[in-house]
Parts: sequence; structure tokens; C-alpha cells
Amino acid sequence: MLLTRSTLGAYLFYTYTLILTTSSVIQCLLFLIFLYLQMSFVLVIMEIVIVSLNPTVTVHCRVYMAT
Repeated sequence: MLLTRSTLGAYLFYTYTLILTTSSVIQCLLFLIFLYLQMSFVLVIMEIVIVSLNPTVTVHCRVYMAT
């Protein structure tokens, strides 16, 4: 029972991490698209939304865009 529970926990953890990573990549791509189109107004709105959802994603996107 203990082994099954820990295996399930690990599976859920990896699935959650995968989903989080995928959403971070998608959000970074959206940032780059908006930046390319120079839609600064939309970019500000998107940034406000993403900051309210997940602050670390915006930090990663800023670092990614700066490099």
C-alpha cells in the first residue's frame, strides 16, 4: 500500500511538473509573439494576468527575453 501510494505521488508530481513546464513554454512563446508584433498594450495586459497567475513564469520569460 505504501509503495503504491508513493508511486502514485511520484506520477502526479511528474505530471504536474510536465504541465507546468509546458504552460511556461507556451506563455514564453506568447510573450515573444506579442513582443515581435510590438503590441505593447496587449503585452502589459498579458503580463499582469500572468503575474497574478504565476509570478515565477514572468521572471523566467524576462530572463529568456533578455538573453
